[in-house]
Amino acid sequence: MRVVVLGQGYVGITAAVGLASAGHHVVGVDRDPIRLQCLQQLRAPISEPGLDEAMTDVAATGRLCFCGTLDEIDYPIDAILVAVGSPPLPSGGADTTQVEAALAEATAGPLSPRLVMLKSSVPPGTSSRLLRSNRFPHLRERYVYSPEFLNQGTALRDWSQPHRIVLGVWQQSAASHARDLFSGVSGPYLVTEPTEAEAIKYVSNAFLATRVSFANEIARLCEFVGADVTNVLRGVGLDPRIGELFWQPGIGYGDSCLPKDLDALIQHAATYGQRMPVLESVQATNRAQHLRPLSIVREECAQLPPRPLTVAVLGVAYEPHSDDIRAAPSRSLIPQLAQIASTVAVWDPQVGTDVMTRLFPFARRAASTVDAVRDADIVLVLTEYCEVVEGRWAGALKRHGEPVIVVDAKNCLSEDIFDPGVVRYRAIGKPRNSFPLSVRTMDESRPERPRVPVATREV
Repeated sequence: MRVVVLGQGYVGITAAVGLASAGHHVVGVDRDPIRLQCLQQLRAPISEPGLDEAMTDVAATGRLCFCGTLDEIDYPIDAILVAVGSPPLPSGGADTTQVEAALAEATAGPLSPRLVMLKSSVPPGTSSRLLRSNRFPHLRERYVYSPEFLNQGTALRDWSQPHRIVLGVWQQSAASHARDLFSGVSGPYLVTEPTEAEAIKYVSNAFLATRVSFANEIARLCEFVGADVTNVLRGVGLDPRIGELFWQPGIGYGDSCLPKDLDALIQHAATYGQRMPVLESVQATNRAQHLRPLSIVREECAQLPPRPLTVAVLGVAYEPHSDDIRAAPSRSLIPQLAQIASTVAVWDPQVGTDVMTRLFPFARRAASTVDAVRDADIVLVLTEYCEVVEGRWAGALKRHGEPVIVVDAKNCLSEDIFDPGVVRYRAIGKPRNSFPLSVRTMDESRPERPRVPVATREV
């Protein structure tokens, strides 16, 4: 099929490369001149493992190219995918302006594709509202709303091997065209109406956010009663009805999807006069969890003799596979460290100098983990980069006076990276100075029971 993908953000560029890799001829369209220049030089505008290499390989076959507008395409198109942004409004709702403009462009031009697929996240009922507006001619018979479920770090694999493909349609013929488009994709199909497909995307992310906040509430309880939350949640997750994913306590969710989708769902429900108290509590728990590492730092500092302190922050991004920090907890956490310490050193291999300077002008940007921690009284781990988890920086911790306070906000460190007596370790949901323990997940004296397979990716 000849396919156009409007919007080359995270979902759009992944879709363009994935479709071209499956044998379709794809044109990626993006109006941003900086992003377009990057794409035309075959450099991915986002940080995603393997994407640059995959884009270069498929472009060499002639099946993938990029341009700035639909007007530059002068041959018939079979399908247009819309993957533009739906950013949050000040109210928390979703701004669908870009979506509506892209759909208008896709349906009003001379290309006349037989399939128009919307990938952008939009509130339930958006597709029906747009259809009723009569702004989009002949949309009903060729429209599909198909939400995307991509995990940062494994996006290309998630595209080609999804856990489900959701098709929201008004006409079954559109679902048939969508199956042709996804001919190279392996996964189960669920065909619904567009409003149900829109709800599936929002509800999925709302539930994942709920699991994260629940795990963090249990972690706070474990700190007070002296239990290790890792072992508690491991035992809970062995129940196949509950599962083991999204069960890692830390500093709360802060990726590019969960915060905005949860906010948008709550705000959308409010427009119908409906409150969502469970999800509102999830929001409140997450906001408090963002600052939990700060409260641990304050607790530990209260036990130190008064003196100027140096804090080293290892990681700014929410997760190691993405340079998107729009909702990262570090943005609110790091500035408050400057009220505690006289010096704040920050290390992150993905966040550029300009972004770091704009967000944290008071901080010293460290060239490496070792450079960051060399003179530190306190080390705060916010991102589980390999360089952090491997712990080679631990040997650079100063070895005189009080132990260095290490606050592991991602629960990703192990005891064997530290020399005895050098650190005082704190983590989320663990007793003070307690490291993760190796525990058996099954009594070896009993026969092993079959395990129910669990998923391994997030939305």
